[in-house]
Amino acid sequence: MFHIGLTGSIGAGKSTVSSYLKKCGYIVLDADQTVHDLYEQDSFLKMFEKEFGREFLDEEGLIDRRELSKGVFEDEAMRKRLNRLVHPLVIRRLFEEASSCGRDKVIYDVPLLFETKMDLYMDAIIVVVSEEELSKKRVQLRDKRSRWEVDKIFDRQLSQEEKIKKADFVIRNDSSLEQLFLKIDEMLPELDRFLKRIKEKKEELK
Repeated sequence: MFHIGLTGSIGAGKSTVSSYLKKCGYIVLDADQTVHDLYEQDSFLKMFEKEFGREFLDEEGLIDRRELSKGVFEDEAMRKRLNRLVHPLVIRRLFEEASSCGRDKVIYDVPLLFETKMDLYMDAIIVVVSEEELSKKRVQLRDKRSRWEVDKIFDRQLSQEEKIKKADFVIRNDSSLEQLFLKIDEMLPELDRFLKRIKEKKEELK
């Protein structure tokens, strides 16, 4: 099985690329959705309460996502504690899903692919990029955030330049959806050839 990482800075258009790849027939595992599902599990809620108490739980004992988002945004130490709790569980769940899907290629849609070191397990990495000012405006409009908040989010992420250095394929999303989809269509045969070379090298080493 080939493991393909898909990532990009917030507002670059990674989710749009992910949706298009699903329409093309690829298995795409979504890290954000996995986190969402994890937050609803009793076993995780017990771990969460042990780590953070009941401050971010609602009256029913479920995670208040809005309050938690506000808390981790304002408290860097808390954000790191939450990441240490969540990321290993999410990574394990994603690989479990991949192993049971019965396909030879799986794409992992992971916003923090590099930050979690999950890139080390990938055979190929696709990075979606966009002009930074455009990405920030997209986030402001989509999430109704202030420019200060958006700048702070960007400062916490690995820079786009560093992501590009680590990528095998880069998709630029600075124009129309039609152009974006065309770029994806052009990349997919290149990805297949890239994975074929990897397979051939592995067979040579046997």
